Amino acid sequence: MNGTYSGLEDQPKSLVKVELKDRVPYRFWWHGQFHKIIRIIDYWRDVSEWWRGEPELWFWRVLTENQGVYELVCYPQSNQWWIYRVYD
Repeated sequence: MNGTYSGLEDQPKSLVKVELKDRVPYRFWWHGQFHKIIRIIDYWRDVSEWWRGEPELWFWRVLTENQGVYELVCYPQSNQWWIYRVYD
């Protein structure tokens, strides 16, 4: 894969199962395998257009043991996680 992958720019695409340790992503299941997170590169919250009822989103940019860099996004209200972007 070259460059970056992201789903629609305004909507994350691939639903993933994320396991947490001490409320921080530890590993996630995607494309039929677990990806162990070895480092949190960045973390931020986005409140978007809250006045229009858009939910707060939590973003995590992570490095996995196979040296992949991923952006995970969480809707904390429902605890649903998506792959937002994959870097290579």
